Amino acid sequence: MARFISAVHLPFYIASGFFKLSFAKVLFYVMTSAALYLSIAFGLFHIFGEIAGEKMRIYLPILAFTFLIIYFLAAKFKKT
Repeated sequence: MARFISAVHLPFYIASGFFKLSFAKVLFYVMTSAALYLSIAFGLFHIFGEIAGEKMRIYLPILAFTFLIIYFLAAKFKKT
């Protein structure tokens, strides 16, 4: 469960040591949760990335140009 909730890794490892869980058991849980997490994340990014990728091909140049204009304007006003 610690793999799926941010900022819970360290308390999980500390609690594992506090409750004297065996290294093999903790390693099994960490490896299993990492494999599950990566499989879910990869699958979701693969499915939704393909859908969003087609739309981003249109909007990405416009977005990049807008960010460049904002960057140069911010640099110009910072100097003055």
